[in-house]
Amino acid sequence: MPFRHLSKPEFERRVEALKRDLPSLKDHEIAARWAKVVAELGDEHTEVDFDAEFGARRLPIEIESYGDGTFIVGATAPFKELLGARLDRVEGLPLDDLRHSLKSYVPFTQEGWFHHVFDESFGIWPLLMDGAGIVKVSAFWTLGGIGADGKPFSMQVPLASESAMRSWKWEEVPGSTALKDQYPRSAYYFQILVQEKAVYFRLRSCENDRRKPFKGVLAGALKAIRESGAERLLVDLRGNTGGSEALVDRLVTALQKEPRLRGAGNLVVLTDAAVFSAAAVAAWRLRHDAGALLVGQTCGAGANHIGAVEDIRLPSGRIASFGTQIHIINEAAPEDFKSPILPDLEARLTHRDVLKGRDPVVEAALGMSAGR
Repeated sequence: MPFRHLSKPEFERRVEALKRDLPSLKDHEIAARWAKVVAELGDEHTEVDFDAEFGARRLPIEIESYGDGTFIVGATAPFKELLGARLDRVEGLPLDDLRHSLKSYVPFTQEGWFHHVFDESFGIWPLLMDGAGIVKVSAFWTLGGIGADGKPFSMQVPLASESAMRSWKWEEVPGSTALKDQYPRSAYYFQILVQEKAVYFRLRSCENDRRKPFKGVLAGALKAIRESGAERLLVDLRGNTGGSEALVDRLVTALQKEPRLRGAGNLVVLTDAAVFSAAAVAAWRLRHDAGALLVGQTCGAGANHIGAVEDIRLPSGRIASFGTQIHIINEAAPEDFKSPILPDLEARLTHRDVLKGRDPVVEAALGMSAGR
């Protein structure tokens, strides 16, 4: 099962080459080499985690990419002046070049998923970048770009130890979205958009919350559609990296049975590059089984995938994750693990939109013609 993209003999050859080089490699260089071999298996669920790596260092910032660039959206208090800045360079290396250099160390089939993983892991990957020979770990890294005030900036920021991370106090870029998020910690919730004659259903994770069961929340959303006279349901999957396919099946089955959602444009699914695993299955099935239209960006994974992930903690402290089961969702193409799930209408957030409280993806979805 792991050798769909890289043959077992070739995998074993590369592992043997790594073993031969072990005496000349430092611990984090070994981990980087191993990460590269694992990435060549071509399964996004199979990877090496550098979070707990011995001697790990991290940056006091968090980044996120939008249609207009990559921005610093989180920072520890001493560096809050960097919030809202566009990040262009790390140690003089253009950010795009840094991304390109790391691609062979990260398993992905969809380009968007790689960009998502890069953003999510950027702050905790200095040791990987060093082990890969891209940027050396030191006491400080110099970051450069355009500040929130529109002026160029260059600043040295420290690389701190894992123990220091625990005491950090984080701040985020102030901003809002077009839809006020009343339940920022909920895996799912819904809102009635009276003026737009729509119901908005947010699904952040395909995991059931026993304190607030999915079955009841979904039933409430469907009841709201009937009683409010809503003409459209928006299912927002953006940022959903997966979970239980049983929950996906419950969602798809319920929406298939709802008569008010059977017209073209009455069921719309919002997607982005972080829609992955079971969430990508949800997007694919809602389109093919429930007649949904997709608005946003290409999903981070295709319909067919390897799931049922298991983690193994190695003696060094690092964690290796492995997908253990093949899931064939697109039965018409059982060997296809790479085809993207494309939106019917492309729309993307920009950082400027976020600061202005706009969500052009929701606006595009609401602006579509609905019919029965």
